[in-house]
Amino acid sequence: MMTFLANLNTRMKLLLGLGLLVALMAVTSMLAWQDMERLRTAQKKLLDEQMAISYSLMELRAAFNRERAALATLGLAESGEQGRLHTVLSRESGEVARLLQALKDFAVNDADFSTRLNKMLDARNQFTTMRDSEVIPLLESGKRVEAGRLITGALDTRFAIFRELADDSNALQMKKAEQTMRNFEAVVSGTQSPLLLAIVAAIAIGVLMVYLLDRAIARPLHEATLVARRIAN
Repeated sequence: MMTFLANLNTRMKLLLGLGLLVALMAVTSMLAWQDMERLRTAQKKLLDEQMAISYSLMELRAAFNRERAALATLGLAESGEQGRLHTVLSRESGEVARLLQALKDFAVNDADFSTRLNKMLDARNQFTTMRDSEVIPLLESGKRVEAGRLITGALDTRFAIFRELADDSNALQMKKAEQTMRNFEAVVSGTQSPLLLAIVAAIAIGVLMVYLLDRAIARPLHEATLVARRIAN
């Protein structure tokens, strides 16, 4: 290897050395680019999770509204409609439970949202406990007036608490998503263009150095060698 390098002429040695320098600058720049891409990917994943939480909260509120409507209708319906409305109530209650479980999965990596979700779960448990232990038994025993009072009174208060918590959580998630979007755009606009320019500039400077050093050193040496050979001959 050393013999090979020693046998190279001055021009080739310059080209090889500066070529390696240019390659090193290019590799360093590409590694920096890859780091930036990983950062962008991580921020996009965070944004997607925040938007998914917000969407799930909106779905949850809608499902809870449908559940409440089915329960209120159940208190007014005739006996022939009771079975169908119980089915609707059970379906919507299951949908609320499914969405809450999905939100629990999101909350694993978000301590702030986990705290707010726990408050929602407490409000939901109070609602379902009163519904299942007081309202449904009254309806099944035909005491629709008493059940109606609970539905429009104490149970509706618990529903309002849950709805307010869901709305507040959704508003906060939207603000967090907007902030993440702004951060994402800032990262892209603040690093992508300068990094690309730096890569191009580094390569251009390396090529220019090869050219200038070739003109300043290699060519004069080559010409001096030719002159020396002519004199020697």
